[in-house]
Amino acid sequence: MLTVSRLLAPILTPVIYRAAMAARGLIDQRRADQLGVPLAQIGRFSGHGARLSARVGGAERSLRMVQEKKPKDVETKQFVSAVTNRLTDLSAAVAAAEHMPAKRRRTAHSAISSQLDGIEADLMARLGLT
Repeated sequence: MLTVSRLLAPILTPVIYRAAMAARGLIDQRRADQLGVPLAQIGRFSGHGARLSARVGGAERSLRMVQEKKPKDVETKQFVSAVTNRLTDLSAAVAAAEHMPAKRRRTAHSAISSQLDGIEADLMARLGLT
């Protein structure tokens, strides 16, 4: 039995390692898909508020699109400034909620999510998608 294991170990070890790495890759890709971010950015979003952080990042990208659509419009500049400040505050709130007890964290995340819903609706309206 020992001889068989000595013969098979050099063959099976790399195969098992490759299988483990492939499984890890699939798990990472699934998580990136759930968060709605590219796989290369998955490391930026971790913890209990990862989904909210990803939403804030997506809203920031959409805000840049709004800004690029009408860069000289005064109303757009005011909107971008106001929403940028709100997103900065929400990002700080997500980070602060990480250290809260579970019940308070869920309440904070719910409030942050509802704020993001409003911001995303405003952004979609500005982009002409509603």
